[in-house]
Amino acid sequence: MNQEIESIQTDALAAIAAACDEKSLDDARVAFLGKKGVLTAASAGMKDLSKEDKPKMGQLLGTC
Repeated sequence: MNQEIESIQTDALAAIAAACDEKSLDDARVAFLGKKGVLTAASAGMKDLSKEDKPKMGQLLGTC
């Protein structure tokens, strides 16, 4: 999951950098942070982690 979160962060930063107008920037925001966004789906996977792994993953998700 750690690698998945890092990949999401890299993809999100690339999408933000590639945004040439307000609409494309908003589309990137929705794609990653929206109700069905990639980061939202990754955070839903927290429930499957062990107690020991949850703080680490929570910290990674918070820094994205």
